[in-house]
Amino acid sequence: MSGLTVKAEQLKGGFITNASVVPTNPLVGANTAYTFTFTPVSSIDSRSEAKIEIELPIQISLTTSSCQIIARSAAFSSQMSCTPSGNKLILSYIFSNKPDYQGGAPLSVTISEIRNADFAGEIGPFTFSTFIKRNNVFYVQD
Repeated sequence: MSGLTVKAEQLKGGFITNASVVPTNPLVGANTAYTFTFTPVSSIDSRSEAKIEIELPIQISLTTSSCQIIARSAAFSSQMSCTPSGNKLILSYIFSNKPDYQGGAPLSVTISEIRNADFAGEIGPFTFSTFIKRNNVFYVQD
C-alpha cells in the first residue's frame, strides 16, 4: 500500500468573517490609527509560527516606514509585531506564549501611523489573511 500525496495548492484555507475597519479619525488625509476587527474560522496551534497580513487599499498609506500596534485583543501575544511590506501590514509572533487560538473567536488590533485617503468616497477593499508556516513555507490558513 502506498501513500497519497496532497500538494498544498490542492487544499483550500478557511475564511475570515465579521471583518470591520474603523479609523480613529475619519477626516480626509488625516494621519490616524485604524482598528481592524476580524474572525478567522480556522484554529491556530500556538506552537505553529503564524502571521496575519492586512492588505490596505492603494488609497491608504503609512505615514512612516513602520507600523505601530497601540492596542490588541487579549488573545494576541504582547510580543506581536507589525512590519509594513508594500501596501501590507504583516503581524508576526501573533500567538507567542499564548494558548492555541480557537477559530471563531473575534480578534482586534489597532495600528497607528496610517494616512487616510486624500478624497471622500469609496476606496478599494481591505484584505485579511492568516498564514501558518510548515517546512519553512507560509501557507494560507484563512
